Amino acid sequence: MLNEVSNYLFVKKFSLVAAIAFCVISVSSTKAIADSHYQNNDFRIKIGYGEGWTYEGCDRQNHCINLNGGNRWHEYGEKGTFWENGEYSYAVFSRDSKPEVKFLRIRKNGNTIMQREIKYVGEY
Repeated sequence: MLNEVSNYLFVKKFSLVAAIAFCVISVSSTKAIADSHYQNNDFRIKIGYGEGWTYEGCDRQNHCINLNGGNRWHEYGEKGTFWENGEYSYAVFSRDSKPEVKFLRIRKNGNTIMQREIKYVGEY
């Protein structure tokens, strides 16, 4: 009887350890992709991927906008990620001809109101 209880406790203890290990791995792998940071003289931008593509853009006065649910695209010689917020859309993209150069484009009702080159400053 004592042996059966020991085996039962071992199995329960092992199951608990395995469940905890799975949770730790799951949580740490959710944020496995580091946030990418870009900036220029007017803006700083952070793009992340957790539960979808996220965007945080701030101007020099530290007015920021946070958006979720970004979509990836690749057409007309450009590729990147864009986010929509009412009548505005925000895109971080590169051109196929120069993939190392990134841009921020802001549109209102489909019309470009601003487009600026941004520099990659790292992942953290």
